[in-house]
Amino acid sequence: MSGQTLQVSVNQYCLCNLMRMQGNNALNKASDVIPPESRASRYAHYRHHILASLASIGILTAALLVLWLGYSLQHSPDNTLEVREIELALPPPPPPPAVVNTNVSQNVLTLQVQGEGPALKKITIAKPTLSLVKPQAPDVTFEQKQWQALEVDWNAFELKDLDGLPSLLTALRAVFPKSLSRRGITSAQVKLDVIIDEKGKVHLLQIVKNDYPELKTEIDKIVRSSRFTPPKKGDEKVRARFIWPIEFTHER
Repeated sequence: MSGQTLQVSVNQYCLCNLMRMQGNNALNKASDVIPPESRASRYAHYRHHILASLASIGILTAALLVLWLGYSLQHSPDNTLEVREIELALPPPPPPPAVVNTNVSQNVLTLQVQGEGPALKKITIAKPTLSLVKPQAPDVTFEQKQWQALEVDWNAFELKDLDGLPSLLTALRAVFPKSLSRRGITSAQVKLDVIIDEKGKVHLLQIVKNDYPELKTEIDKIVRSSRFTPPKKGDEKVRARFIWPIEFTHER
């Protein structure tokens, strides 16, 4: 049906072209007898016919395109993918292995010996004699070694004899014991007998005053971490010995 429609449309298109060509020939023949003043109207009329022809050609082309597209869509292959579910039957499990009877006949072998058997002789073992010998004590000589006492030279100047007094360079950092604060004690003073060497390092000789043994750990920390300017006697760095008072305060 679509092929017949296409043939009819082509025949109509050819007929239209033939009629247009005959009309153009007639216009050309008539132009020889038309006066010059009517040429403008003739050209306008001719242009109108050309535009009408072009429009008819465009409409015809569009119709042919529509027919061709319809024909192509009707005969296009179907690309639909069909998915089917296939059920696979699993093979049955193999039968259990046959039980093999492994009964083994046991033959009992009975030995019979005539007579009372061989006679056993009694063997007597003599008791051994053991003699213990006391070992001699080793001769060990102990040599008593004479130990030399370690002497430390603690000779130092007093503060009043110095020309340049030592100044503390580091901040004193200590933690007030919680056991004292729980007892209501908020401050404590200790006095330390110390020596400041030529490098400004602190050496603790003894604790002169400490009413609370809980402060011993914090005292050792302060002695290890504290640094002073070196004491001076004239232009020379010397050692100085003095009593260093330290006040512990609990900050709330």
